[in-house]
Amino acid sequence: RRAERHDERVTAAGSTNGRVGVRPAGGRDALVVALGPSGDRDWTAQWGAAGTDAVTAMVADGRTVFVAGTTDGPLGTLRTDLGPGGGRDAFVSALDAATGRVLFTSRFGTAGREEVSSLATTEDGLLVVGGTTDGTLTGATSAGGSDGFLVAFRLPGGGAGAAGSSV
Repeated sequence: RRAERHDERVTAAGSTNGRVGVRPAGGRDALVVALGPSGDRDWTAQWGAAGTDAVTAMVADGRTVFVAGTTDGPLGTLRTDLGPGGGRDAFVSALDAATGRVLFTSRFGTAGREEVSSLATTEDGLLVVGGTTDGTLTGATSAGGSDGFLVAFRLPGGGAGAAGSSV
């Protein structure tokens, strides 16, 4: 679904129903694959809950690959400060760009349905997730039906290259 070039490596993200180098978690799993300059696979990360997990947005710097997507299972740590979760929730994961090791996964959402469509880092150290919801995230208001959302998380170290901390 998404591909990005960084540090002489191309990283692609999406989802899979099967095994891509590692044991599947169940259902449809989140998937990130990094290819080196010669086109050989450097690493594969596949993770998920028992249901459907899919990466729909990605941003990478030299040290960290950030991905975001949707899950209908208990993937990662639920951010209850943003909502109760339980429907189709949004998730954010950070992976070590050199090894593909998943550094963290956080999930947020309402009892309704969230769909993630964008992810960006800012120069002042924010990771911004965008998408739609048919619920109401904590602290937000709903116009009814499906609403857009932007959720910003502060990255450790104040810059887009920070890695290894919970969002």
